[in-house]
Amino acid sequence: SRLIFVSLHCTGLTLTSPRRPNRPVLDKEDGQLVLKVYLQNKHGIKELSAEVKEKGKWRPLKQFSLKEKKELPGWIKVPVSYTGCKHQYRVRAKYKGGDSAVSLSATQIPGQYDTEDLTSVMGFNPMKPNITWLHQNTFRVEWTTPKKWQFSDDLVLVVEFGQVGDWNESRVEFSDSDDDGVIRLNIGRISISR
Repeated sequence: SRLIFVSLHCTGLTLTSPRRPNRPVLDKEDGQLVLKVYLQNKHGIKELSAEVKEKGKWRPLKQFSLKEKKELPGWIKVPVSYTGCKHQYRVRAKYKGGDSAVSLSATQIPGQYDTEDLTSVMGFNPMKPNITWLHQNTFRVEWTTPKKWQFSDDLVLVVEFGQVGDWNESRVEFSDSDDDGVIRLNIGRISISR
């Protein structure tokens, strides 16, 4: 028999490689929107900058100040403008050896500071996804994220598929959903015994 389960997971802590910057966080401080990133140390970092995604391309936005005598580990931040539009931000670290690495992105959502706390995800039962069988054991899963959590960087849709004793899973962050808030995921070439 074929089974598909949908579940949600919080991603409060993201594991990153030592050279990859932590995912930035959007916050409001004294009425000003700020992009901040948790920095363990400055070891080897030549430059740390914020980038914004516009028209499908990442462009430099602002530099974080690394010259301040800031006690680390700790948060460093830059102010950003609240535009009322959905924007994605990330952090790029350039190292003295010439290498660079980028963080996972954070998404600015219109009205995100007016929504209820994400703790209400506990006990939430997701609606069943729409599943379309395509061909040769491939199918498409479509699931609409709840309005209050659309484009959240803190929640992940987990689709488990397969059969008893042989489960696979695919994970998609809510922030990676399409502009209409629907997560679309193609699952391919699974083995199903009859």
